[in-house]
Amino acid sequence: MAELSPVLAEHLRSPRGVGRPQWPCAEGRGSNPACGDDLRLYVGQADGALRLRFEASACSAVIATASLLVEALDGASRAFAEAFDVNAAIEAAGGLPRHRSHAPRVVQRALDEALVALDRTSRDTS
Repeated sequence: MAELSPVLAEHLRSPRGVGRPQWPCAEGRGSNPACGDDLRLYVGQADGALRLRFEASACSAVIATASLLVEALDGASRAFAEAFDVNAAIEAAGGLPRHRSHAPRVVQRALDEALVALDRTSRDTS
């Protein structure tokens, strides 16, 4: 954990939004086959606000990054989520070591996929 910034280390110690939600949601996945990281990001929407949770079998950097994302986007608007830059958020939180640079890409892929899936879910129920 010494390789993580204090902000990211706190997200690793107490990750936000862990677990499969009990409410209707879309799912996005991000992975890194080289190291076996696997992230499932769940996104739902109620009254114009997003709700997020995640499950991960992944390294500390992916877990901390996913937690940071959930904290930043849970309750946010769809437009805010679409414009959210995971890399910029990680840099603002102190950055990651070079050998952990895959983490923001894994999380961004899961977010992008979940938002697309949320669109499909919304169309299917309307």
